[in-house]
Amino acid sequence: MSGRLSIVFVLPALTFGGAERVMLTLLAHLDRERFAPVLAVGAAQGQFARDVPAGVPVVELGGARARRAVPGLVRLVRRLRPQVVFSTLGYLNVLVMLARGLMPRSTAFIGRETNIPSLHLPRSGWPRLLPLLYRRLYPRFDRVVCQSEDMRRDLVQAFGLPAARAVVINNPVDVDAVAARAARGGAGLPPGRVNVLAAGKLTAQKGFDLLLEALARSGDPALHLTILGEGPERAALEARVRELGLAGRVALPGFAADPCPAMAGADLFVLSSRYEGFPNVVLEAMACGTPVLAFDCPGGLAEIVRQGENGWLVPAGDVAALAAALPERARTALDPEAVRATVRDRYGAAAVAARYAALFEAVARGGEGAP
Repeated sequence: MSGRLSIVFVLPALTFGGAERVMLTLLAHLDRERFAPVLAVGAAQGQFARDVPAGVPVVELGGARARRAVPGLVRLVRRLRPQVVFSTLGYLNVLVMLARGLMPRSTAFIGRETNIPSLHLPRSGWPRLLPLLYRRLYPRFDRVVCQSEDMRRDLVQAFGLPAARAVVINNPVDVDAVAARAARGGAGLPPGRVNVLAAGKLTAQKGFDLLLEALARSGDPALHLTILGEGPERAALEARVRELGLAGRVALPGFAADPCPAMAGADLFVLSSRYEGFPNVVLEAMACGTPVLAFDCPGGLAEIVRQGENGWLVPAGDVAALAAALPERARTALDPEAVRATVRDRYGAAAVAARYAALFEAVARGGEGAP
């Protein structure tokens, strides 16, 4: 293999999201002497458009909806004939595999899964169709990147993905960039309170209803909870705040383009999800130096959280355990630099990008071994 390795990175759009942030972080840290990346997006508009690394060509495919972007991707891959196409997000991966036969046979395809399919697909818009498509199409990938061992196990056991093609590479976090963002501006949290922070799309998956119940049951009026995010469960969560008598103790200010200043200002970050893929938000909170209290739910939390070093785990879905832990953990001071070091060592962007680089090169060579 001579020259730089040509890779097409595929995203639906450049709006805020965990998958988008991961792809842009990888692009920023990929060695340009070894790789020639191109970013293909359905629509090049979005909050992340300004974060595309300099020198990375951006090709607009013709629509933010994945199904409209795939014909443009086929044309692009036929023209460029890259060694690797790298796509992320389940529905986009499915469409790319449906179209694989229209693209050069010499191109290898890597998909990145973002959730635990057995738990996530039943909540999707196509709860019967998508599992069938996963079983039929995911084994056609040359590799599938899984964020956690939980995710890998699920894809192999429940969806027939050959074990040799399932590679675990955790999500990256650019610790220095997060720390710089955390230092900007005010935290936006109420002064004189013990501040608990949560963040994510307001959906059932994120378990904010469980967190509200735990806060009410904690019996600690000094705790103040801020939930950053927007989504379909807003009205239900606001109603639950009133029902639990938490008015004045809970704020739902909406989506935050950059949650890092609030993370750095919080006493504790809480993840109350029912399941996860591999929660970037936990890595970012720790990169801000803030300890995390989380449900030990499927999705790699046990891989991230080091009990008493960067946070604490309670049993998945156990509201009573979360309620009991909140007052003490919100007042337990852990050294921010020590918390930050736990993610820098294991999930730093340069180290994770090196694992992806090894994967890209192995797949381009046609090897079966994981990096």
